[in-house]
Amino acid sequence: MRNLFRFCIMGFGFLVAVEAGEYSINEASLKRILPTSPILQSLTLSPDSDDTAFVLTVKGRTLQPLWGKLDLDINDLAKQKKESQRGIVITEHLAINIYNDKYGLVGQEGSNLTLKGNLLSFEQTSFVYKDTLTLQPLGEPKSFVREIILRKLPGCDYPLIQGKFDFTQKGWDVFSPLPGMDFMAIGVALEMVIDTSRL
Repeated sequence: MRNLFRFCIMGFGFLVAVEAGEYSINEASLKRILPTSPILQSLTLSPDSDDTAFVLTVKGRTLQPLWGKLDLDINDLAKQKKESQRGIVITEHLAINIYNDKYGLVGQEGSNLTLKGNLLSFEQTSFVYKDTLTLQPLGEPKSFVREIILRKLPGCDYPLIQGKFDFTQKGWDVFSPLPGMDFMAIGVALEMVIDTSRL
């Protein structure tokens, strides 16, 4: 999938020095950009259009978001999946310790979607939901990332996700790529609920 994109680093409009051992996003220290009160804070990564793909790379304690334009119509891809009638999971709420999906279509028209699990793995999975897809761990996560909300962008009917959300990992490692693939999210703004007491 790497050849589908033209990448550039997403800018945040500010630069905050990062000290050794601190968690950061690009060049910005999380401790210095997020208020500590209340303890739970939201951080959103949002592209400029619905056909923009996020690629998230973890390097130590740094999360590097990249974005790129698609050479793929994700809405058309999802419609093909619907027509084939294979790999379709109709649900608005799912709670399971480990969930794996490969090339499927998950969700339900007109409803928001909540998936709870400690390891949620998606390989080119299309989603159907009204506004938000919420990913939560079962129990207490090890990471400071407590919850992930994928908000559908205008113009995108079927967001596409590739990668693992592993709430058993610490730090940014909650975002894990599949072997030989980038971690990516297409057609969404990605909101993270962060526990600042763990930074």
